[in-house]
Amino acid sequence: MKLHGLDLVIIVGYFLTVISIGLWVSRRGAKDLDSYFLGGKKMPWYMLGVSDASGMFDIAGTMWLVYVLFLYGLKSIWLPWVWPTFNQIFLMMFLSGWLRRSNVLTGAQWIQTRFGTDRGGTLAHMSVVVFALVNVIGLLAYAFKGIGKFAAGMLPWHFTTQTTGVFTDENIYAMILMGLTSLYAIKGGMVSVVITEVAQFIILTLTALTIGIIALVRVSPEMIANNIPEGWLSPFFGKMLNLDWTGILNSANEAIRRDGNQMFSVIFGLMFFKGVLASLAGPAPNYDMQRILAARNPREACMVNGLVTVVLMFPRYMMIAGITVLALAFCMPQMHAIKNSGDFEKILPIVLGDQVPAGVLGFLLAGLAAAFMSNFAATLNAAPAYVVNDIYKRFINANAGPRKEVALSRLVSFAFLAIGIIFGVLTNRITDVMMWLVGSLYGGFVMANVLKWYWWRFNGYGYFWGMMAGIISAMFVPGVMQGFMDQRAPTMTPADLTNLPALVTELNSQTNKVSVYIREQLTPVSQDLLTRYQGGADAALSLALVTDLNRVIDGGSIYDTNRFAGIAVSGRAENLAKKKNPRAADVRLQNRILLEDTYPSAIENRFRFDLNALYTMPIILLFSVIGCFAGTLLGKPEDEAVLKKFYKTVNPWGWWGPIRAKVMAEDPSFVPNRNFSRDMINVAVGIVWQLCLVTLPIYIVLHKWPIALGIFVLLVITSVFMKFNWYDKLEKA
Repeated sequence: MKLHGLDLVIIVGYFLTVISIGLWVSRRGAKDLDSYFLGGKKMPWYMLGVSDASGMFDIAGTMWLVYVLFLYGLKSIWLPWVWPTFNQIFLMMFLSGWLRRSNVLTGAQWIQTRFGTDRGGTLAHMSVVVFALVNVIGLLAYAFKGIGKFAAGMLPWHFTTQTTGVFTDENIYAMILMGLTSLYAIKGGMVSVVITEVAQFIILTLTALTIGIIALVRVSPEMIANNIPEGWLSPFFGKMLNLDWTGILNSANEAIRRDGNQMFSVIFGLMFFKGVLASLAGPAPNYDMQRILAARNPREACMVNGLVTVVLMFPRYMMIAGITVLALAFCMPQMHAIKNSGDFEKILPIVLGDQVPAGVLGFLLAGLAAAFMSNFAATLNAAPAYVVNDIYKRFINANAGPRKEVALSRLVSFAFLAIGIIFGVLTNRITDVMMWLVGSLYGGFVMANVLKWYWWRFNGYGYFWGMMAGIISAMFVPGVMQGFMDQRAPTMTPADLTNLPALVTELNSQTNKVSVYIREQLTPVSQDLLTRYQGGADAALSLALVTDLNRVIDGGSIYDTNRFAGIAVSGRAENLAKKKNPRAADVRLQNRILLEDTYPSAIENRFRFDLNALYTMPIILLFSVIGCFAGTLLGKPEDEAVLKKFYKTVNPWGWWGPIRAKVMAEDPSFVPNRNFSRDMINVAVGIVWQLCLVTLPIYIVLHKWPIALGIFVLLVITSVFMKFNWYDKLEKA
């Protein structure tokens, strides 16, 4: 697209200003590791809360949320539970306070307070470091994909004509923007990140509200009524998703199939089950945990996460709903032009480029640049904490000194930046990276981290084997399950021809080079039946076409770059085409996928899409559970002194009976935590409260005023309840 000169001035000026501020305040954040990673634990809770929210307001996540709201309508409000978003509720109600009482620098260091420093504790400690670093690399790849797609769609400069490979416009933009942002994130550490994120969040909020208001003013309900399928406006669902875009936007059906979310009740169940476990496990060792550990005391740590939900949800969903509604009202021609279902992730830049006036667009782009810079800087800042504090200081040089430690932290940040870029280049879609992170990797994380809080007998060996079994299986189980699914015969049956009229129309096309090739492979009988076809069902033609297409599948590879130049070839087909010495089974699978790519609405899509990573979670979780219990029961309990100190400091509820009795025997004044029921009630009410903050702006933008009023009333009721049952009962500072 072509940006107005004013927009370019605003964007460039914004980047220069933020980087300058970050570098200026970095002098305060580079004195030692505590100031570099946690800002000296002197920053007020409201700054940390806004900073945390700004880091979560990421460009890749925003593009994905627009994508799912556009495709799934109000049913999309459940899909963020895959992270899960309601983990913020568990944190604000009790877990942030528990975590902050430990008074440590990183999540890995926290492990020592629970398991000690013997061999089991050391192994547990190192498993957290491994998970944290793998997670950082995944999040950097996720950010790389998002900012690359966004920038290539919004900025006017083109560096190359390549659409595949390493040096595409998307990848080059991502490298440039990640490099610029890393300047202040690496130099100044936590203080630079927090100060700049607070400034960025002001722009983000104004940006979000502006987009929502533009949509509210310009779009009436009647303008989108014919552009959405039945059920789009309802958040409720049955066993199946039951959203049919046929006749409105057929490629949207293909995108839903690609996501693997047709059995929505199963997906919801998996998300909720994994989400509860992940929330009970506490924060993953990333920027969210850093903000909690940087709080001044446990009370403020809980308030940090409470503020995240308050300041993040409403403005973010104003933006998401506004962009979605503008796309439905004014951008349907561009939506029809999308051939690759993965390109629906580009709805956000399409809408901004077409529907926002010059000048305003510059500020909007600056705000969205802030979203990327916030999330990226927070993620990058988390990596060196684990390498320097938990590996270098502990095992290599405990007396390196502050200057050397901070310098090494910067070097480590550059190294992880390079690794994240490499993995980002190798990735095809935002959704693919996200689903592996939250569906597979976090599935291996949760069980060990649940048991560490709530079961006294759980030991360092159990933690280590549970974590390593989970991490290793997250790397291999998705591929193994995909390979198992691919063992199905790619042979077609007449039932695989889901839309015979559409297939016949495509086969008769003179401009589709693949169809021209396929017609040449048909027998004279099939060609005659094709010529005489009058529409509707035709058993003879279906059988003849299936027989000939199976012969094509069983023959040599049909892939040719010139022949498939106009086809949105799936990543799976491209990967199979790159094999130097493919097996016969690989060629047959590739041919079937290429036929599905060419005729996506006419041939059943059984092979062209990867398995939804969420379906691998139960198996990965099972491996992790086995590791947890095997390691624990085959080893001895942790040292009693370590357990008593941990329990007395953190004071969790759960299965701590033997340790609780000994602590109370030694200190009769100790009051054990018996707030399980209150905490769980607060969590349930808090999840409803959070959903109100998500759905309220969506229904406002959609002009659904009676529903919006009902949600607002429920929001007030839940807020009042939490004021008395949560806020008033937080421990005193």
